[in-house]
Amino acid sequence: MNTLILLLLLITAFFLLKSLPAVMLPGRVERIVVKDGRSCMIERIRANYLHDMKVTQFSDKIENIELCLMKCLDNRSVCNAFSYVEEMSLCKLIVNAIKTAVKLWGANEYVGLIKECSPSAEESQRPYRRASCGKPYFQPKSIEETSTLRIVRGSEANPYSLPWMVSVQTENEHRCGGAIITLHKTANHSYYVLTAAHCLYSTSLFPIFTVEERIPDYRIRVAAGLHSLTYDLFRRQAQIRKVGKSYTHPRFVRRKYCNDVAIIKTQRPFEFTHYVSSVCLPDKNQVLPIGTRCLVSGWGHTSEAGTGVDRLRQVYLPILSDNYCRYAYGPTYLPGIMTCAGYENGGADSCQGDSGGPFVCYDDDAWYLHGVVSFGFGCARRGQPGIYTRVAAFMDWINQDK
Repeated sequence: MNTLILLLLLITAFFLLKSLPAVMLPGRVERIVVKDGRSCMIERIRANYLHDMKVTQFSDKIENIELCLMKCLDNRSVCNAFSYVEEMSLCKLIVNAIKTAVKLWGANEYVGLIKECSPSAEESQRPYRRASCGKPYFQPKSIEETSTLRIVRGSEANPYSLPWMVSVQTENEHRCGGAIITLHKTANHSYYVLTAAHCLYSTSLFPIFTVEERIPDYRIRVAAGLHSLTYDLFRRQAQIRKVGKSYTHPRFVRRKYCNDVAIIKTQRPFEFTHYVSSVCLPDKNQVLPIGTRCLVSGWGHTSEAGTGVDRLRQVYLPILSDNYCRYAYGPTYLPGIMTCAGYENGGADSCQGDSGGPFVCYDDDAWYLHGVVSFGFGCARRGQPGIYTRVAAFMDWINQDK
């Protein structure tokens, strides 16, 4: 009798569960390979029908999305991005607009998300040919697409569109930005990262004095191929390198941010891929016109009293005149080895955590590293633009054997 009652209860529970509306539950993140060869990170999400979603291939024709979504079973020949779990009751469609953030639908409800997809198998099997520096595979956002609102008031960068961007880390935590550079023009790899010298120092506070000391190289690591500081660290395209040796400029003055530039040489090289490559270095005599808008990026604070961000952000800032910068900063600003950029009314800037990061300008079909984020009074304040180490002034030192 007890067995019969238990069986009846199980049958009743089963039909009650089937009658409930689908509930979205977070699932595990894993990698799959779809038919067209793309390798994707996918978050599986289940509804109460308990079927794992499956992905077969992509539909590149955006105009088919609505047709496929509303009448997918009737248009399976057009909708080539389906996975049928139960052909008559559940039809799943990948909505693909830009091949990087695509949604999966079951019947009328959203049931999953593809986090990110690599290039197709055909593309990924091609050997990486480095035509030149400063030419990212994924295109950066234009000035028009970027809010001029640090990356106080900036916008999230297109994923992996700034492949020279690195995170300089201590204790596995983001400390500063940096940029991959090449000292040998024909190389498909690089050991070298340019950053700010002050990033390699720590400050210890005591009741009546402070102590500044150089951070040992063994405590520093450099991570490339990242968009998200947390999620991307565990992905295939991430390249994490220990430091072999770091070099600060011999005339660096910590308290004045004078000659605030450093080179990190990693123990193993960064191998160039679609996600990791170098930025171009300027000619040592190069001077950019006042008003030129250049791009600064980083994972730093988005406000003066804020915190750092997980996903890379960017903002375009105009180069200001030396006269304006000297008026703003007095003798602290040194024309020739520094440059400043921002808006006279404030509102957009680099900030804490962006230090060492690249200030890059687009010229002659490539991106050039014209500045390294150095310092500023506050973040995005009126009349206090950000100060950048002028890379061109240090090209002789950068090119010395290291």
